[in-house]
Amino acid sequence: MNTADTMSSSALFDPLTTSGISNSDKDVERSGLASIEESAGWHRKVKSKLASWDPENEEQWENGFGGHIATRNLLISIPNISVAFAVWVIWTIVSKSILEVHKADPTLYAFEDWGSPQDDEYKRLVSLLPSVAGLSGATLRVSNTFMTHIVGGKIPNAQNSILLMLPTIMIAWALNSTDTSFSVLLLAAWLTGVGGGAFSSSNNNISTLFPKSQQGYALGFNAGIGNFGVSLTQLFVPLCIGTSFGNQPLAPDLEVWPNHAGWVWWPVALLAAIGAYIWMSDLPEHGNHNGNDELWNTIYFYCMHIQGLLGGALGVLFLIATRNTSFFHISEEVQIAHKFLAVLLTCVVEHLILWYVSPPVVREGVRKQGEMFRDKHTWIMTFIYIMSFSCFIGYAAVFPKLIDFAYGKSQEWGCTDQHGVFTVGGAEDDCLDYGGTWTKEAIDNPDAPNPFSYAWIGAGVGSLIRPVGGMAADAWGGANCTMVLTLWLAAVSMWLGSLLKKTISLDHPEDTFALFVFLSLNVFLSAGGINGTSFRTIGVLYDTKLAGPVLGWSSAMGSYGAYIFPELFDIAIESNSPEKTFYGLASYYLVCAGLNWWYYVRPGAERRGV
Repeated sequence: MNTADTMSSSALFDPLTTSGISNSDKDVERSGLASIEESAGWHRKVKSKLASWDPENEEQWENGFGGHIATRNLLISIPNISVAFAVWVIWTIVSKSILEVHKADPTLYAFEDWGSPQDDEYKRLVSLLPSVAGLSGATLRVSNTFMTHIVGGKIPNAQNSILLMLPTIMIAWALNSTDTSFSVLLLAAWLTGVGGGAFSSSNNNISTLFPKSQQGYALGFNAGIGNFGVSLTQLFVPLCIGTSFGNQPLAPDLEVWPNHAGWVWWPVALLAAIGAYIWMSDLPEHGNHNGNDELWNTIYFYCMHIQGLLGGALGVLFLIATRNTSFFHISEEVQIAHKFLAVLLTCVVEHLILWYVSPPVVREGVRKQGEMFRDKHTWIMTFIYIMSFSCFIGYAAVFPKLIDFAYGKSQEWGCTDQHGVFTVGGAEDDCLDYGGTWTKEAIDNPDAPNPFSYAWIGAGVGSLIRPVGGMAADAWGGANCTMVLTLWLAAVSMWLGSLLKKTISLDHPEDTFALFVFLSLNVFLSAGGINGTSFRTIGVLYDTKLAGPVLGWSSAMGSYGAYIFPELFDIAIESNSPEKTFYGLASYYLVCAGLNWWYYVRPGAERRGV
């Protein structure tokens, strides 16, 4: 299908009613495909099982309801994946609010079941919560990768949203008591990984519904607008946490109620699930089990989900068991290796579970899709996708922390008296006359930017640019667009590393903040754009049967990268050298650019122009 023949974006987003479509059964019959009229429209009795499907067939796509059905599925998929992302990242906000409450009153959220840790040990314990959610979500993406071809597109979307209600209600219930158990919070964080996993099955499903000429457009909107759920959490959850809703303060002069975070998303998840259940479709070849598709699709969905949760649990237990092991803290390199080891262990075990322990129907479906692992382009595109998603989501997660690290302190001259108390300002002679020492000390920067005011920018900008990247890739080729954006991303990363190295040595670092934000925006724009362009490349490289699984699996590996990315910066920040991470990542980006150029861009490339 030529791009010129496809429907315009405005036409695709026109509201659809069955009565509003011209009757074209004869055209569809001439195309050799069964009519799918019963699956068209927005009424509640729409038939979810498509009688036939071929998005590359112009008669069915243009005149036989195909384009309208695909668009309806996209419009329902977007809110489901948005709420999934929103819940998945909720711990980045909740963990900070827990720390804030505990700092105001150490008896609150003391976590006696974990030995009532204090100071840095307490911070490390609470930081486990977003780490657990990240690792669990990445592992669940592996199982979600293979779901669509086994159970269809409707059940994963609907059931993932239903499952997301459980951890959000657990957050509201558990944090309502300041004596809550940390183990319960860990369980809730583990279950929020469902939100991360949903991305793979969602993109897999959407890729099967659209023609190759619109893969960038469809996947860009699904992933991009869906990913905007991250920014919605960063915008709305702090507002809810900071609003009393008639409750008494947990501590004097503290207006923070962490349990309110749990009430934000579960109603949205419920509505999204209902929409998916009524209006999403299954392809004819998907989810045909034992004559009772819906029941058996649900059973197999939960089988695969339980396997994903078990794989994630293994990684979580490894993290917890080894978090205080002295060997893993002897150097920066060993700390980084510890994170990679957790990912490798979890990923390998999850694949083994799916490959060998699944029910026969699931095992057969997984092994059929495992054909993708014999294609080198699966590995190349996964390597490239890890770059884009890890940078986009990972840097968005660490962005507020970097702002606080680089701009939260300033160096001021002052007097340290005989008792070791430092006072800013004054006169050096007066200080010396009183027996003090005139020194320069790091203090809280009164002109420091508020990190939380900028927290939403990364995910917001990166998400919204994804559809633009996808549509640009449809027009000029995914690999060509990826090439330009990757080279720029590498250059900006080197620049950012150099800027941060300079900034942390300045007495008044806020002077470089505008440039820091500008460069960071370029990172988010580039990485988010590559997200869209690389998805289009995958959609064109493979046929329908493999494009979806490759999209899902590459996004699963990218999610592991998004877990590791903030960990790398945490280690670099502790050693006061964040520039090392930027330089290392820039080198990785250049390797990705080289692979993209060699296989997809250069004259004579194996798959030039994809």
